[in-house]
Amino acid sequence: MPANKPNYTFDTDNRALWSWASLYVSILYMLQIGSFVFMWSVLAIILLTSSTRILHSNSILILFLASYLIILLLSNYIIWLGNSNMEYRVYDDILIGYDNYLKEPQWVIHSEEITTIAKDSGFIVKILPFLKPSVIISQSSNENIRIRFLKNPEEFVDTLNKIERTHTEKFQKIK
Repeated sequence: MPANKPNYTFDTDNRALWSWASLYVSILYMLQIGSFVFMWSVLAIILLTSSTRILHSNSILILFLASYLIILLLSNYIIWLGNSNMEYRVYDDILIGYDNYLKEPQWVIHSEEITTIAKDSGFIVKILPFLKPSVIISQSSNENIRIRFLKNPEEFVDTLNKIERTHTEKFQKIK
């Protein structure tokens, strides 16, 4: 990691991250709810065969809803925790994905490794106004890095393109 300060720093948009996590987890668990309902149905059948059926049926409903909400909230928190601390640091010839929580870089890309930089405005971004486009950075090793939830993805792409042009001009002068 360079000793000097980054030329540019880009942060995560926590509002967009939390909204996306809520939507993603809700849809994911709605698709998986069949197994969840089956588990509680088996428990309900076992408990309803006892003598206090009304008490058990209300308890089962409350437990079902409470556990479902807890799973949703914990899943949202896990997604948020994994993404909210990311900061993208742009130096003269290096891009670093830095995790402020771990206080460590997660990945480093040298500018000569970058082949293309593009915004990806998928159909979900067009439908939901609180989401912002992802930035896809393609590398010469055919590996892509997708950066989501940037506060300003347009400025990020413009900055990286400017640095890539500067690096290319320096490289051509050396030749």
